[in-house]
Amino acid sequence: MTSPSTPSARLLRFYAAGHEYAELHAAGKSDTSEAVAALHEMLENAPEDFIEHIHGDAVELGLLPVTPDYCTADGEAAYDLDDIARRAGVCNAEARRVAAAIGIDPLPASDVHRRN
Repeated sequence: MTSPSTPSARLLRFYAAGHEYAELHAAGKSDTSEAVAALHEMLENAPEDFIEHIHGDAVELGLLPVTPDYCTADGEAAYDLDDIARRAGVCNAEARRVAAAIGIDPLPASDVHRRN
């Protein structure tokens, strides 16, 4: 039996959530809480190469800077949500709403350091 945390189980959850989101999107329901939950589940279980691909797309589209301005204490990239909102042309409140809906929690300022 496959453990819930094995790569194959995660991949199955990723595909199932992606399929669910695609169906909701095709039905014109991509703004529903069900679609947001499916998108969150998909991102939580996505393979690393998928995350790298969508990160590259976000940089190419100008939604994220080429080099993150911030990082966490362990060196992970961190982004300024207000900057992303400005780049996307949405208000800060909307960016925070979407981030919260897909499970992105803001880091305390003390946990983030400027890279430059």
